[in-house]
Parts: sequence; structure tokens; C-alpha cells
Amino acid sequence: MKSYVSVEVKVCEICGSEWETNSILLDKRLKESMESKTITGYGLCPEHQKLHDEGYIALIAVDESRSTNKPKNNIIKGLDGIYRTGNIAFIKREAAKKVFDCEIPSGPFMYCEDEVINMLEKMQQQ
Repeated sequence: MKSYVSVEVKVCEICGSEWETNSILLDKRLKESMESKTITGYGLCPEHQKLHDEGYIALIAVDESRSTNKPKNNIIKGLDGIYRTGNIAFIKREAAKKVFDCEIPSGPFMYCEDEVINMLEKMQQQ
């Protein structure tokens, strides 16, 4: 059912979950043009925002062969066309700078292969 008010919803860049921002959207023309909830873009869900604020970066495993968004200079940008495998790991940003031989992005996440997450899990068990 359409309405002229809607609850704003964002999609988490890391896990893909949707969450309400506690904002209300209003059609100024008072036309019944919106659904009860409206996705307005991406952001971090409260759980992943907290981890980011604590200095963690998310490693999101992707399969480049199944992604339509192909890397340029070994860097995949954007969220669309990325085939996520479902593996996600978190590592302190300072530790990532020591472990990886690449530039660590300033944003809340970076893409990697499943093998990278598997390697980190093995390192943690030692």
C-alpha cells in the first residue's frame, strides 16, 4: 500500500542486511508515492559501524571469476556486480597493515579471496 510517508532503510555494505535509520521520508506533494519502507542507499549497520569505530576493517571474500565488476589495477571498486562468497572476517586496521603487502583502504572494508580469510584463521589458531 502506497503512502506519502515512509521509513528510511539503509543496506549494510559489509553484511547486506537492511536496517531502519530512524528517519521518516515525506513526499512534499503529499502524493501516495512511497512504500512503507524505502531503501535510500548504503551504510554500515550498527554492529559493523561499532567494529569500524573500534579500528577494525572487514575482509569480504569475493569470487572474481563470478563477478561482473572486474578489478582494475588489482582493485575492485563499488558494490554492484561483486560476487560475495559469504566469508567475512574482521582484523584490526593496524594488524592488517603488518600482515598484508598492499595498501589498506581507509574505508570500512576491503575485498579479498577466500584463501586470505582461511590463512588468517590458520594464523589465529597457532
